Amino acid sequence: MPPGRLTEYTPELAQEICERLAAGESLRKICAPDEMPAASTVCLWTLENRDGFAERYTRARQLQAELLADELFEIADDSTADYNHTRIRVDTRKWYLSKVLSKVYGDKTVLTGADGGPIVFAAKSILEESK
Repeated sequence: MPPGRLTEYTPELAQEICERLAAGESLRKICAPDEMPAASTVCLWTLENRDGFAERYTRARQLQAELLADELFEIADDSTADYNHTRIRVDTRKWYLSKVLSKVYGDKTVLTGADGGPIVFAAKSILEESK
């Protein structure tokens, strides 16, 4: 094999990357060994959507986030861990989830009017109230 990092896209390599992401590994950790492509190369494959890679990569990232959500309970329930360390781990994961899966884990509250439409405000005039 020629020197340098692997840059050639293969379906098998894409599958391995997506499986490892979905299992909770970070892209940096997956791409750290010299026999793996650089993280920037994987990002390029995603941007170029090589062989439909962008959709599989996005789904793997969503599964990774769901795994982090499951992990929150394990971290919070560990009574042997240092309180401050636990709080930081939980808060970091909560923040991340609120950003990447905001529709599920975000704090945003949406108010709507009748049948999901806009809220309509009706004001009475002073003249009407005096009648």
